[in-house]
Amino acid sequence: MKPKRDKKPKKSKRAQTNASKNGRPTKRVDEVIDRVLEGLSMGTPLTLICAEEGMPSPKTIYNWMA
Repeated sequence: MKPKRDKKPKKSKRAQTNASKNGRPTKRVDEVIDRVLEGLSMGTPLTLICAEEGMPSPKTIYNWMA
């Protein structure tokens, strides 16, 4: 017979997301979102908006929308 192991309780999804605060800081701030939305509302392509200095890549913007 195998000895029984103490099972650790599973962390909730909220606890898992809060535990991952050690990574890279996010660029998702209101200023960046406002610049993206303003550019899109004026008809500027997302690729041109994201080409500006300090802006995230288009892929990052699409990930935020997911």
